[in-house]
Amino acid sequence: FFGFMFRMRSLEQLEGWMKEGVFKKLLKRGTATPTVDTIRASLKGADVQAIHQMNDQTVQVVRRNKALRGGTIDGWIVSAMDGVELFESVKKSSQDALTRVIDGVTHYFYRFVGCMTIGKEPRIIWGVEPLLASKGDSSDKDEGELTAGKRLVESLYERFHHFTDMLVCDALYANAPFINQVRRFGIRPIIRMKNMRLTIMKDALGLIKKRRPDHEWSVREKNKQIRIEAWEEYEMEMTNVQEKVRFVRFVEHIQTLCRGKVVKEEIKEVMLVTTCGAEVGLESLWKMIHKRWDIENCLFHVLKTYCHLDHRF
Repeated sequence: FFGFMFRMRSLEQLEGWMKEGVFKKLLKRGTATPTVDTIRASLKGADVQAIHQMNDQTVQVVRRNKALRGGTIDGWIVSAMDGVELFESVKKSSQDALTRVIDGVTHYFYRFVGCMTIGKEPRIIWGVEPLLASKGDSSDKDEGELTAGKRLVESLYERFHHFTDMLVCDALYANAPFINQVRRFGIRPIIRMKNMRLTIMKDALGLIKKRRPDHEWSVREKNKQIRIEAWEEYEMEMTNVQEKVRFVRFVEHIQTLCRGKVVKEEIKEVMLVTTCGAEVGLESLWKMIHKRWDIENCLFHVLKTYCHLDHRF
C-alpha cells in the first residue's frame, strides 16, 4: 500500500520520511509515529484474503455502476491474461517460493498470472493467481503458468460469472484444454500464434499463401503510419478443441515519420486463432491483439518500475 500510494522504494526510505516528519500532518497532535519495525510486523500479520475481498468488492461496485457499459474495445469487454515474475533473491526464501539454479546458486522467486481489462479506461484488475512451488519431491516441478492461468479463469468465473466477452492471451495459451475451459464459461479466446509446427498453422497458411488480402486499412499512431493487410479462414480444426476456430494473419507495413519524412520502414506479422465469428471484424481483432500489451505496460511495468512492487519489503 505504501509503495503504491507514495512510490516508496523501501522500508528504509519510509523510515527516513518518518524522521523528517513527512507524515506529521496526517496524525493528531501528540500521536506517536509508528516505527518501521511496527509497520513491518503488522504487514507480516496482514490478512491477505481480506485484501482479495476488498478488490472483489471494488470490482462488483464498478460493474453495478456500469462503468464498463459500452465495452472497452469496439463495444466488447476485452481482457488480457499474462504472467509476471517478482521478488527474486538468492538469500530470502519461503516454502512458497519457486526455484531455479544458475551456476550452482539457487535463486528464489515468485510468479503470478494476472487478468485485467484492456483498451478503454478504467482498467479493472480482475484478479491475480500465484504459481505454486513443488511439494519437495525431487521428481516434482514447480507449477507452470498455464496451470495457474486455468485456475485463475475458473476462480474469476466463480466470483464474477461472465466477467469479460473476450480474453486475449499470448502463444503459451494455444492449448486445447484452456480454450475449451474458456469457451465453457461463455468467453471467446483470442490467442497469439507462433508455433509454426502446429497443424492448424500449416493448413491455414497453405490456404492463404497465394491469395490477396481479404481486407486492407491504414492507421496513424503518434509518429507512425501503419498499413495493415489481413487474411482470415473460418471453420478451421484445432487438435482437441471442441469447436471450429477462426485463423487470422495480419501483416503490418510500418513507416516511422519525422517531420513528415519516412525515416524507418519495417514489416511485422501477427497471427491468431479465435472462436469469435464474423460479428467481430478484422479491424477490431487487430486492436484487441495489440492492446494485449496494456497488461504489461499499465499493470506490471507501472507497479514494478514506479511503485516498486518487485522489491522485497
